[in-house]
Amino acid sequence: SDGKASSHFSVIGVGIASMLGAFGLSLGLARRRNPDFSLQPLPGHESPARLASRALAWGTLFAVGGVSCIVLIVGYTCGVSSFSEFGEKTRNLLEPKFKRTP
Repeated sequence: SDGKASSHFSVIGVGIASMLGAFGLSLGLARRRNPDFSLQPLPGHESPARLASRALAWGTLFAVGGVSCIVLIVGYTCGVSSFSEFGEKTRNLLEPKFKRTP
């Protein structure tokens, strides 16, 4: 069990490091191409930080809403009335497919 958790954290760490590296690389390339590059807003436009926070908020709303709709549709289709019943039914449905045989 600890080996699995360790490998999951390793994969997550590599993913985060790759994401940060790609972001830094893209900023560096933008500054190299245009030395006057800055993250200041253009006159008459919204600041980049405000635009990014709005995009994050809308993305989060769509992701949570979409997953909630999927769970509700699957729950309705399976005929469950509570989260515990949904978990039990899902576990019973998926357990035989992913059960390890020694």
